[in-house]
Amino acid sequence: MRQRQEGWGAKVIDRPGEELRRAFPTMTGLSPRNIKYLRASAAAFPERAFVQEVLAQITWYQNLALLEKLQDRDARLWYARAARGEGYFAAW
Repeated sequence: MRQRQEGWGAKVIDRPGEELRRAFPTMTGLSPRNIKYLRASAAAFPERAFVQEVLAQITWYQNLALLEKLQDRDARLWYARAARGEGYFAAW
């Protein structure tokens, strides 16, 4: 929303990380790149129950791999469950 209102170059994606760092000084992982990944993850997996059931149980790296390598939601779900239960991603 802000991006559309303020336009490109306004560093809109940097602000959430900066605001969170001020509120929680010891929190890490709030780079603009990670904020973009968080946004992409929220768009790809909007169902809270799904995120808690599967995605919260695999590593951040595995979540990113699913976002970058797979476009199909069902394939992402299959690999997320496989990673959680069978230890997939060893080759990734």
